[in-house]
Amino acid sequence: MSGNYSCVVYGYSGKYVNVSLHVYARCPDPGLVENGERSLSHENMKSGSFAMYTCNSGYNIDGSSTIGCRADGTWSAPIPRCIKDNCEKNLPLPFHGVIIEKAYESPENMTGYLITSCKIGYINNTDTRMECRNSEWVGQTPECFKGNYDVEIEDIRKGVLLEHATLTIRESHTLHLSCRLENDLNEITEFRKYPENEVVDGPQIGEMLIGNVSVNDEGVYSCLNQEEDVLQSLNVKVIRRCPDLKYLHRGHMIAHGHTAMGYYEGVRVYFGCEDGYSLSGDHMCICKDGSWVGVIPICLPDIEVIVESDPLTSVDEVLFQYEGGEIILTCTIQSKYEIADLRRKYNLKWTFIGVVETEKIFFQQAMFKEGLRLRLPKVTVDHSGFYICGTANTQKSIYVNVSKRCIDDHVLPNGLKTLNDEPGRQSINFSCNPLFSLSGSSHRECLPTGEWSGVRPTCTGMRLELA
Repeated sequence: MSGNYSCVVYGYSGKYVNVSLHVYARCPDPGLVENGERSLSHENMKSGSFAMYTCNSGYNIDGSSTIGCRADGTWSAPIPRCIKDNCEKNLPLPFHGVIIEKAYESPENMTGYLITSCKIGYINNTDTRMECRNSEWVGQTPECFKGNYDVEIEDIRKGVLLEHATLTIRESHTLHLSCRLENDLNEITEFRKYPENEVVDGPQIGEMLIGNVSVNDEGVYSCLNQEEDVLQSLNVKVIRRCPDLKYLHRGHMIAHGHTAMGYYEGVRVYFGCEDGYSLSGDHMCICKDGSWVGVIPICLPDIEVIVESDPLTSVDEVLFQYEGGEIILTCTIQSKYEIADLRRKYNLKWTFIGVVETEKIFFQQAMFKEGLRLRLPKVTVDHSGFYICGTANTQKSIYVNVSKRCIDDHVLPNGLKTLNDEPGRQSINFSCNPLFSLSGSSHRECLPTGEWSGVRPTCTGMRLELA
């Protein structure tokens, strides 16, 4: 719509007027920012106007503080965020130095640390590590001062000059360095390791070569001239290597950070199994200090745990027994796959959960090829509880109910009694002969205290009246 317009009347030969029309695009409202404020250069937000953002005290702006409305009706950048002040604000950056390591304890970056290193040709006279607590860096910012020599340290294996004085190298790799003065390439130099003060040779003068680097090679290496002046010192750190992982039979592994040369510090490996198999061990292990943190798993076939009891008297997986009796529990494993010695592979075990501690009850445990057998001789009420057998992933339980046995000393003249002597359900039913009536309880149950419920019954003769 923008352009030059003329008003013309046909048949009229006089002057006419040119009108220039310019149409401005409008941008949509970019929105407000949480924990901050916004100001607009033009309320109509036309092209050419600006939106400016500031953050409240205690918050730091993340992004562009000023965005402009462009001719096509779009903003030049997304609106910024106001984030709570954290360690990233006022990050201590040393002159002529670099940050080589930085870590925070949480995503909010409120607590953490950093480590710095001076550039080649500069010397550090302060601690290279700084701590951040509650968003504030504690201590003096590391300083790097110009040394007396202009030195070049080359990583010959990579063909590059080192930028700073800290070198990290993976265990079992090769370390090959050279040292020379920039203004005197003919100066004879050599490397020494401190504090041992041992000369480290290389194939050429001014070089050092260490093959198959190990943790014993960590330390400070200095380049010296013929007068034994220290031209430059290097801090060599070795990244530990963890043992290689074997192929996971019937499963798979996914490594984050793994290299073709092996598994090194910080690598995380995740494990999974094929359908029909389950992990025995941890699903994730991490390489730390040259060893794996976590239990390296194996894939074992899915199993079914079976618990059987002797005596077989059980109702809804509850086993009843009298005090003084014996209980034998057998735990076995079944699988559709053929596996030798299932018990050992699955680390089968019994666990007791009851009112008393496990150490206070007596039991005998025996192993056999397919499982475990648990013998409870002369049980008491303390043996009552859950007995759980299985592996870390699959368990089966049975509840053992040990009760006192009630003594049947009932004598019922002119009547009958029927005794149910099953453990946990001991009871007696009473009835009288014809022409006799029952006084007392017709049904008595054995209580946990070893006493009978109800009232002891008797049978008395019925009085007949003749008409």
